Amino acid sequence: MGALDGLLEQVKQAISDHAGNADGFDANKLIGHVTELFQKHPQNGGAQKVRPASEDPYGDPGEAPRNVKPASVDPFGDPANDGRH
Repeated sequence: MGALDGLLEQVKQAISDHAGNADGFDANKLIGHVTELFQKHPQNGGAQKVRPASEDPYGDPGEAPRNVKPASVDPFGDPANDGRH
């Protein structure tokens, strides 16, 4: 039993407890809806799987070309050498 299964049981019990205190309240329909929502959660296999970056239509941002220059050639200077230290 996973963490979500335990949480679902707690929610179902809370609904059932409330139904016992409310006149004319049918908890079965609500419990069925909540159970359906929990079954759609990714940890229960109900959601779409995450694809790897190699399948990303925009490419892998980790492989993007970078033109990062060192602070020594920054036209605004090196912020570490601003004289406040």
